[in-house]
Amino acid sequence: MAIKSLKFDNKDTGWSLEQTTFGDMNLLVGQSGAGKTQILEALRSVRHAGLYGTRHIGRRYVSSSAWELELQIDGECYIWSAEIQVARVRMWSSTEDSSDGLFLREKIATRSRTIIDRSNGEFFFEGERLPRLQESESAIKLLEAERSIKPIYEALRNWAFAETAFSIPNLRLAKESVENYSTLSQLQRATELDPLTKGYVLQARFPELFDELRITYGEIFPQVEDIKITSYSDFGAKPEVDIERDDLAVGIRERGVAGWVTQRDLSAGMTKVFVYLVDLILASRGSVFLVDELENSLGIDCLPEVAEQFLEKAGEIQFVITSHHPQVINAISTRDWKLVTRRGSVVTVLEAESIPALQTASPLQKFTQLINLPEYAEGVV
Repeated sequence: MAIKSLKFDNKDTGWSLEQTTFGDMNLLVGQSGAGKTQILEALRSVRHAGLYGTRHIGRRYVSSSAWELELQIDGECYIWSAEIQVARVRMWSSTEDSSDGLFLREKIATRSRTIIDRSNGEFFFEGERLPRLQESESAIKLLEAERSIKPIYEALRNWAFAETAFSIPNLRLAKESVENYSTLSQLQRATELDPLTKGYVLQARFPELFDELRITYGEIFPQVEDIKITSYSDFGAKPEVDIERDDLAVGIRERGVAGWVTQRDLSAGMTKVFVYLVDLILASRGSVFLVDELENSLGIDCLPEVAEQFLEKAGEIQFVITSHHPQVINAISTRDWKLVTRRGSVVTVLEAESIPALQTASPLQKFTQLINLPEYAEGVV
């Protein structure tokens, strides 16, 4: 599965993304404020609408918006266009899983046929008119089990947004997850499961994959000799105000350091790399991995190694990454750069290969050449 293109309009803010194409590796570069993060948020919003409709769930919600998303799945091209209208969400509301809007129109088509055509209260599926269905849900969710819709539903489920903030489950819940996710495919599909629990299931169910994580982590941080996930009490930690003895923790053993160092004492960068490695090891072929500002919290000593982990998976996994850092940008081929520019509220993405100046610099000069381009310097107007 791969995202081939996206066009997106936020009707609430007026922000819009002109049609943008994507390849296997996509590095979004450009000035701060150009719209790199907003592109990831647009993709997140489209995925949310497909899987959860117009409901807001906790802090996750969608805005009134319209989009056209093109997906390539098993050699077939699907185009999903839709428009939704959503009541404004009160950010201070604790209400979860509530419906806040409706689909005004929706169409799903391949190059040869129309699968869904939905507008003005009418709903046609493969040419047959269906009874009026819940307007707050996408056709993808409503008909997820249908043979012609299921590939799209499964594709959206396989988009992974790299999240580095830990929720802290307790050991009992983690053990329940070990029982619930008995196969690797089940665990790979558990995209809403927190990374700490996924790591615990890896350790318990798939030790060979957890060993792969341990070895790779040690290559990035040579001082690390071992990694283990268990309860704080198993690490000998005393209970604190915000930590219970049965809360789950990842611990590392460092060369020359007595005892285990748990995540409350790990650097943000070491924690972030752990999360990335869990997600990369569990990413199935054809999944999409989205990362905002890859370099955040990572030191220059480990950035090249982390970027290399992503590059090794390119082709199996589609990546959409944003970055400002020269070590990340120089590590990725210019053919995979996408220069994000904005004029007012309209965002346009330029293919680096369409900019002649970038084809003349040596690999070590690419970043300098990039930031001196007029397209970069005048990227936000």
